[in-house]
Amino acid sequence: MLEEMIRRALDEYGGEMTNLSLLRYVGTSVRAAEIRAVVDSMPDVVSYFGDSSGGGRYPLIHRRLDKADVAAFIVSKGFRHPEDGGIPSSAEVRYYLAEKPREDARQARAEAERKRWEAYWAKAEESRQKAEDHARHMRLCREWGNAHGYTVGTRGAISRDVREAYKRETGVEL
Repeated sequence: MLEEMIRRALDEYGGEMTNLSLLRYVGTSVRAAEIRAVVDSMPDVVSYFGDSSGGGRYPLIHRRLDKADVAAFIVSKGFRHPEDGGIPSSAEVRYYLAEKPREDARQARAEAERKRWEAYWAKAEESRQKAEDHARHMRLCREWGNAHGYTVGTRGAISRDVREAYKRETGVEL
């Protein structure tokens, strides 16, 4: 029941609220230690001491964040051993909140750059393929022209008559 009230309160207040606000929301019959114990058991809510302009200097804040995501990020940065379990500390949550958006932005930029280069190389490959096909058809047109009584040199431009006859015969336009 208390967990449901905490979830409802966090939903109403945009996913984050101070301990004092949560105590006011839940009611005076519940102690702060009870709230902390319930929040510690919730996998998608973290508690940390944060800077806030209202209330105290460093109030206890409850925020909707997946504890596993916070722990995985901290482990990926090398601040915690993968086998170290437990609840993320206030410092780890503050670091996560400060650095995760930067990390996400960096990864998004890297992904955009990778896609840009993929598009560039795909376009270059398409261009190379077109040039290769054109060269192959030019060679075939010269061979076809010589085989069908036209005079076609080994280099240079191919006359319009030969190209049009080759197009009628094969359907390939040069």
